[in-house]
Amino acid sequence: MDKKSIKLFLFFIVLGYFQFASAQIQKNISVGDYIYVKPCKPKQDDFNGIDIYSRTNAMDKSHVDSITGDGFYEAFFDGKSSVEGKRLPCIMSNRKYKIAALQEVEDEGKIRRIAICYTSYYLNVIWVEIDVALKSNEIEFR
Repeated sequence: MDKKSIKLFLFFIVLGYFQFASAQIQKNISVGDYIYVKPCKPKQDDFNGIDIYSRTNAMDKSHVDSITGDGFYEAFFDGKSSVEGKRLPCIMSNRKYKIAALQEVEDEGKIRRIAICYTSYYLNVIWVEIDVALKSNEIEFR
């Protein structure tokens, strides 16, 4: 084998290793799983990919499928209650939150993967833009 063939061979071995490693990192997530929000980084007041939404009154969960999460988004953001959102404050980090619903939203031709999670207070939910939060190293799945 000449040097060029050896380099090409090594390139494909390394490429195969990285593809295998990235496949090992991928994980299927579903409603009922938990997202762990990591502690804030020093000198950081809030998160890049995680918001918290608050309603003024209870939502009607009668049309929500608790196994798949279908209907949760529509029930929470039903227009019958005032809803306010803001970035998740660091005080709510270093905790795990149960996934209530998973959504894919198309925004300007790009798919955004969203997890809506329960908090301990029934009028609040946490909105996690999964790809942004993972890229920012703000979450992990447990």
